[in-house]
Amino acid sequence: MNQGKLFEKDFEKSIPKDIKLDRLKDPSVSYRYNNDKNIEDKSVRFAYKNPYDYILYKRPEQICLELKTTGKKLISFDGANPDIKKHQIKGLLNASKYCNAGFLINFRDSNKTYYLPIENFNIIIERINKKSFNEKDIKDYSFLIPCKKLRKRYRYDINYLFEIISNT
Repeated sequence: MNQGKLFEKDFEKSIPKDIKLDRLKDPSVSYRYNNDKNIEDKSVRFAYKNPYDYILYKRPEQICLELKTTGKKLISFDGANPDIKKHQIKGLLNASKYCNAGFLINFRDSNKTYYLPIENFNIIIERINKKSFNEKDIKDYSFLIPCKKLRKRYRYDINYLFEIISNT
């Protein structure tokens, strides 16, 4: 199983019973249309792209989250194959009109996980002149989420996430 799916699994197991969790499932199929069956390279592919991964609700707060984990020192948001995709940024920005929205970013090298509100993400990309950011870049714009390591996997303090959102 890839590291992103393991992070999602750890996150889901961290959710207390008093928090409602909805996972927006990634599409498992896409549709290919090719008008000319003799030319394979000219096919068109359609697949729905989710705006983010999760919706969490604990009265009266709702949070839309996109989870990211990296074993590298940085997370890219621009370029040919960025870690954070444009549709995810757009989806979180749209959600932020109605509720809290942002990224939960896990840096595996430091074993630290941060909640980065989408508004702060936009501030960072305006201030840095790069196509990616590192852990140092986001420290002043995000909230460190406490976690504890079990034998091999992690559990995250999701109640703390709701506390910081309620106090900001």
